[in-house]
Amino acid sequence: MTRAAKKKARTNEERRKSALANLYTTLLSKALTGRGLVTIRDWINKWFVRKEAGKGLSEENYTSTDKQRVADSITKEELDEAIFENDEYILNDDEINRLLGVAESAEDFIALLTDTDAVMLGADITLDSPVAINADLTIELNGCTLTGTAASKTANLFTVNGGRLTLKGPGAINVNGRIAQANNGAEVVVESGSYETNDVAFTAGKGGKVTMNGGTIKAVEGGIIAPEGGGEIEVNGGMIDVSDNFAIGTNGTAGRGGNVITINGGTLIGNISSAGYEAIGVYIPNSDTLIVNGGTIQANGGAGICMRAGNVTINGGEIIATTGDHVPGWIGDKKTQMNASGIIYHESADYPGKAGMSLTVNDGTITGAEHSIEVLSNEAVPNVTVIDGDFTPAYPEE
Repeated sequence: MTRAAKKKARTNEERRKSALANLYTTLLSKALTGRGLVTIRDWINKWFVRKEAGKGLSEENYTSTDKQRVADSITKEELDEAIFENDEYILNDDEINRLLGVAESAEDFIALLTDTDAVMLGADITLDSPVAINADLTIELNGCTLTGTAASKTANLFTVNGGRLTLKGPGAINVNGRIAQANNGAEVVVESGSYETNDVAFTAGKGGKVTMNGGTIKAVEGGIIAPEGGGEIEVNGGMIDVSDNFAIGTNGTAGRGGNVITINGGTLIGNISSAGYEAIGVYIPNSDTLIVNGGTIQANGGAGICMRAGNVTINGGEIIATTGDHVPGWIGDKKTQMNASGIIYHESADYPGKAGMSLTVNDGTITGAEHSIEVLSNEAVPNVTVIDGDFTPAYPEE
């Protein structure tokens, strides 16, 4: 065996032992029942049949009462004895991986989705078909890379129609298309890891939610979007870096408002490469709600926040807009030359959801190359309220 092969074997052995060491707690917490543990329960019970054969037990007369007794009284030492026999595994590698929810191939991954609420990658995997998620599922990347090919650039690798899909690093998901969409009360939670796509990374569909607590998203068109109306986005940490549009945004089409976006932390960066356009950090073109409590929102060559409708409240954080070759430029489908301003209140864009739009700044640091806050409005009195904050250039401008 080569040195590399020996190292890989040791790594797999350490991973397996670590996972098995946690099996005891998992078994007891779920009382040897529940999703993904039926096979483990049956296997442990058969071991007890062998162990207690002298007491007249057999697989045929091993009743549900006996099984419950196992769940109530099994000790860690007994479980260790069940798992290890003369320091060798009773189960082979494939069986252990299946019991522990470890996927080393696309076939393993798909099979585990119906049998467990947690899948750990044991190797780099490529998925060539979309996957529907209908119940709680955690994907632990475990230092591996999951590569996906969606049906089209705007199609999703994972569509979450029920429950919560939680993604954990270290490791990466790279998709030709979109990574995941949450619908109808479902949620996608990004805890850690690296996520890269050639379009939009994550979508909060109608009634769905995307939460980002950590990790890094690299995308082209958008990091997290809510395009259908009634979606929710929450960012508590991590970084979104978009190369040719906005980090977070919604859709200005009539009837697709009502989205709620909350930024508590993290770093959101919008860049631009398309000729004639400028970058945006966060884009609000409909009757949506944006609340910024913290974090950093930055547009490199464009507007930190551009609102053409909705209600935006800034309670803290930092908003930065820098200039560049693309400024002035268009934002979205409105062919109006825009500046590099920290916040642009663009009521005069005349979007369908603009009725009742408002901007309130209670605190925070807002910096723009041209303006900190720029008001473009046909209203007699624009609905802009500034209580406090640090502004560069000063606001109101002298």
